[in-house]
Amino acid sequence: PGGLYRTLRAMEHDGLVASVWDSSEVGPPRRVYSLTEDGMDWLHAWAGAHAETRRILGSFLERYADVDASKPL
Repeated sequence: PGGLYRTLRAMEHDGLVASVWDSSEVGPPRRVYSLTEDGMDWLHAWAGAHAETRRILGSFLERYADVDASKPL
């Protein structure tokens, strides 16, 4: 859990997330995080990069399966 909060603080420092304290009537106050517009842009770019990696890897695995299937037993 500590690593998660360090990462969230770093992301807040970089302007990717924003946080507010939520002081509900039940339990202690807690910090609530939300993505900023810059954070959403970063997330879209990250997802796009991984989608391209997934496409390339899928193509490779299909070709590997074709080669592997043609090997004699």
